[in-house]
Amino acid sequence: MKRGSWALADLLAGHAAENRSGVLTALKPLNPKAKSRVKLKRVFCMERGRLVFAMSNVLEEQLAEYLVAQGRIDEAQKQSCAERADNDKIPFSAALLASGLLPGPEIRELRGRQLQELLSSTLEWKDGEYTFEEGKARLGAEILCDVPAAAAVAFHTARFPEKADGVRAALGRADKRIELESEREGLLESLDDSPALGHLVEQADGSHSVSQMVNGFEGGSEPVLRTLHTLMLLGVLRHAKPKKAAETAAHVDQGPVTREEVLSRLHRAEDVDYYGLLGVAQETPRDRIREAYYQLARRMHPDRFRSGEMQDLLEQVEQFFSEVTLAYNTLVDPEARRIYDHAQQQQQQQANQPAAQDSGYLARQNFLRGKELADRKRWQDALTFLQNAIEMDDSQADFHVEIAIVKTQNPRLRGEAEEHLERALGLEPSSTRGLMAMGNLYLKTGREDQAAAKFREVLNWEPGHLEAGAALSALEGSPKKRGLFRG
Repeated sequence: MKRGSWALADLLAGHAAENRSGVLTALKPLNPKAKSRVKLKRVFCMERGRLVFAMSNVLEEQLAEYLVAQGRIDEAQKQSCAERADNDKIPFSAALLASGLLPGPEIRELRGRQLQELLSSTLEWKDGEYTFEEGKARLGAEILCDVPAAAAVAFHTARFPEKADGVRAALGRADKRIELESEREGLLESLDDSPALGHLVEQADGSHSVSQMVNGFEGGSEPVLRTLHTLMLLGVLRHAKPKKAAETAAHVDQGPVTREEVLSRLHRAEDVDYYGLLGVAQETPRDRIREAYYQLARRMHPDRFRSGEMQDLLEQVEQFFSEVTLAYNTLVDPEARRIYDHAQQQQQQQANQPAAQDSGYLARQNFLRGKELADRKRWQDALTFLQNAIEMDDSQADFHVEIAIVKTQNPRLRGEAEEHLERALGLEPSSTRGLMAMGNLYLKTGREDQAAAKFREVLNWEPGHLEAGAALSALEGSPKKRGLFRG
């Protein structure tokens, strides 16, 4: 699993460069501060390195809603196509095509535009989790698009960050030398040719820095900055390996201070401790801390910014340097440093230690005990603990799924089990465990069509799910249907 704001682009570009097919899944907590673990989930399908399909577990991000928002169909037409899709057991896009409301090429174009917008939004995530499962997606009668991965990333970087200063900050240190990554050079074929693109590829020989490449372009800074951002996200261009540590240090300390360098330092100073502000490790000796401070002072002292073209950054630099000075005065003093380290250690321990009286913590303990008993088929004992868990915290989807599985064992409690599963899927629509439990409950109560629909949903979200594939094959009477993937 890959994490971080650049991870999705790197994962996508890597598989595109190798012309792979598969399903890329992106997950993000809907509300990181809430106790609920509900996550926003988006899925992007690739065929031979090109994006062909995207879906989301949020209603507003589905194709039907997108077409209404774009004014391509109205609510009545959407409802009519949705009913046709349900009755004929076909995707919404196929029902839309069959209705004659939109021709196939226009549906493909609109789906491609929606995919690019979903991907662009996902590339903005700072706390996303990304996985890729290789194989050919079983998309059936879906109307697919055809979007090169590199073009989709370029669509994003043309708009985000909104301001050029934001692009500079995203690129990092301006003194870093840039070189071409030959294994991903083929991605350039999917990008629109431009003077900025040609300039960057020509300059990416490992001897030119970001600052030199940007300042050496005559067509203005923003076009070359955004093109450089695209190529760096795709991994077509990368930071060259440093020659020698001494040479790198000398290079950093020489030459004029650039806006790119300042913005990069300000950006990297967010949410770091005193060691991070000075750019040193916790075990760094005093003399090296002093050296790091004076090096920062030579580059980032506020007096440098009281006039000139970077005067607009003065207030931010003053705040930054004030924090740097406080960090230095603390870490260079042995006793102050000892107190600071102890306080940081205590804070970390408190953050990692759950509060014994916290109802969420107690609810989770009851849930874990109930699940353990359920795994041992001690249904009645498990039910007691799971009911306690839900009484203390009703917002956890996995609590409702587990108690539903237990109640399903008793025919008299299956109505209650279905209510718990509806609650769970309302909290987390993409919960494959919840969807499987609902499908199995439908089977036990003779609703085979509804069961099959739930098993298909499982396979949409988790390609290759063995239990769902086997259940669906048994229902459809075909051993070849084993999920989203086919050979």
